Amino acid sequence: MQVLKDEVGTALDKFSVNEVEKVVFPAVGTGKLNYSMLGVADAMIGAVCEHLSSNTDTSIRQVLLVIYYDQSLYEVSELER
Repeated sequence: MQVLKDEVGTALDKFSVNEVEKVVFPAVGTGKLNYSMLGVADAMIGAVCEHLSSNTDTSIRQVLLVIYYDQSLYEVSELER
């Protein structure tokens, strides 16, 4: 998950340089890479917290993390096993 955290941090740095104020990240890796949603969320939140604490002059004011969880899809996949 460190690679994901680093990539999110790099993206936030670039957004800040370009004076972006609002950012939305999807939960990258929870599909075919099969990363856990909690692990991805933890890595992404960690990157956001680190960026905000070390860049007090950042332009970023809002970060949304989109983590989609559909219990019915989980139940179907369990039935198929």
